[in-house]
Amino acid sequence: MKHKLLSISVLIFFVIPVIAQNVGLGTSSPNASAALDITANNRGLLMPRMTTTARNNIAAPAKGLLVYDSTLGTFTFHNGSAWTELLHTGNNVWLKNGSNIYTPATNVGIGTNTPAFGLHVVNSNAADGGWAQGIVVENINDPASAGEAGISFRNTSFAAGKQWTIGLNQSAPLAFNFGTTFAGGNTRMVIDTIGRIGMGTTSPDSSAQLHLNSTSRGLIVPRMTTSQRNAINGPALGLLVFDTDKHTLYMFDGSDWVAFVQQAPGFVPVTLRTVDTIPQSSTDIGIESAVFGELAVANCRYDYNGLTNVGCVLVYKKNGGRWDYIQQVLPDIPQTQLLFGWSLALNDSLLVVGSPKWNTSLTDKGKVWYYKWNGTEFVFLDSLAISNGQANDQFGFSVALRGNTLVVGAPQENTNGNDAGGIYVYTFNPATNRFGNRVRLAAPNAKAGDKLGYAVDVDGSYVVAGAPFHPFGAGLNKGIAHVWTGSGTSWGYQDSCTYASANTPYERLGLYLSLSGSNLVCGANYNATILNSASAVYFKRSGNAWINTQEIKSDDIDNSFSVPIVMTRGNWMIVGNSDEDHLGVPKGNVWIYALESGIWVRKRRVYNYTTNDLTQRWADSLGFDGTTIVIGSYTYNNSQGAVFFTTPND
Repeated sequence: MKHKLLSISVLIFFVIPVIAQNVGLGTSSPNASAALDITANNRGLLMPRMTTTARNNIAAPAKGLLVYDSTLGTFTFHNGSAWTELLHTGNNVWLKNGSNIYTPATNVGIGTNTPAFGLHVVNSNAADGGWAQGIVVENINDPASAGEAGISFRNTSFAAGKQWTIGLNQSAPLAFNFGTTFAGGNTRMVIDTIGRIGMGTTSPDSSAQLHLNSTSRGLIVPRMTTSQRNAINGPALGLLVFDTDKHTLYMFDGSDWVAFVQQAPGFVPVTLRTVDTIPQSSTDIGIESAVFGELAVANCRYDYNGLTNVGCVLVYKKNGGRWDYIQQVLPDIPQTQLLFGWSLALNDSLLVVGSPKWNTSLTDKGKVWYYKWNGTEFVFLDSLAISNGQANDQFGFSVALRGNTLVVGAPQENTNGNDAGGIYVYTFNPATNRFGNRVRLAAPNAKAGDKLGYAVDVDGSYVVAGAPFHPFGAGLNKGIAHVWTGSGTSWGYQDSCTYASANTPYERLGLYLSLSGSNLVCGANYNATILNSASAVYFKRSGNAWINTQEIKSDDIDNSFSVPIVMTRGNWMIVGNSDEDHLGVPKGNVWIYALESGIWVRKRRVYNYTTNDLTQRWADSLGFDGTTIVIGSYTYNNSQGAVFFTTPND
């Protein structure tokens, strides 16, 4: 009995302190903040160990209950509703290496327990500005003195420094760099604070939303066939595509697709520059045009002081990459229906302007005016007319000027028969600033109705004139071109140029013609190969003979020549066709040829289809000085007219 009482007394002695204060095991002074302070340097604390199944079978586990899960190999605690791993181990554990932490896990999730990517961030914030719950890369340094902040992408198989970095640096708010640093030389693209994008430059121009800068590469817009382009649903105003069938860029203008420049497959397009500045009351600009060096001229209809269709000549001067309108030239004595500028010739500093409608007491006698460039404008010198001319001579219907030699056509002159025509040659004297030494030339086989002088040209010691209505046998209006050689007041007839068989009618060879050295090209109004089309015929001089060498015709029946306008200088030939049809409407085009091994080879075809301008008639006139082509379109923009500039190899 005594022993039992002693045991109870000892137990009470130990239990009462445990209940009353903190307990220390291995220490006599447990920490005041600890209910149980275990101190040891050669043993640990062994918690209850069990499998996941046994752990889950614990009845009503207390919140915070701690056990070691031998199945998972980690401690778990109950959070009041479920068991939670205290520390991940194995392939899912976060490990520490110096000041770095890492995990060998395949995917890491933030905001998701089922990550599908290396770093998978899920933002469930639906409010505006929820992007802040994404990933933020921040540099807290003063950007004026330091700092890049970004995300880099690299492949360890690449050479050192071959990496892409997207981020912020001092020179651009957002930069895309290739290399190890944000150095300016590594920057490939930037986006500034107002959304302007620069590629190839770190400073997008303030006027550009997208600034592309390169001296070795261009821009490729979406390329597609015509049917694919037309199938675009609801194209936006200004949408650009490259049509692989038409070989040109197209823009949607809000109602139609408009081609910038079009040409035959495989050919390089030319650059077009249009002139829009014109005097008031000017219409039908571009009925006739000419160019020499940095000066160009075009005529137009013009009403003056109550007189209708007086006409005027507009002067343009090249200014860098464009042509500026600088002067309006008017006749010294305006007349109604004068059509001043019906014919034009420009060479060096001289401008010649013809009007076959000029009247004295005789109707349509015709007259020619000439001007000289003083460095700022053309100044009137004098005028030419046939002193013994007759009504309807139409002197000045055509003019040509090369060097100091001027040729003027009077296609309805009657000296050699009614409307047989004639041409007049003048020589310019720089000392007096006047043309003189007039010589009249006539064809040896002239016939009534020939209309010699309908077209004229001159080069060096050769003069050529067309008589497009000259007949041969049964070949009515067959046409012929005549060539003279000489200088000053001495000119001798050399040869005639004809086309096809003597019985083929309506060729009208010589409606247009152009001479350059030993090469003569004549427009013919009939093509024996393609019905209702025409040709340009090439004659080459051999000794004193001009040999029919080549017929130049369209190989496309839908775009065949019709009354071709021809211009040749050196090894280039320009053929204009204002009647070329597009969708049943005459639109016109220009063909560019190069002389290769004695044969004219087509290089480019250029036209300016504007689908909302149904009467454009591209290439109503042509001017060419061997370098610059001027193209007139007098019905352009509802008959306001315009002239366009390009070069044969632009």
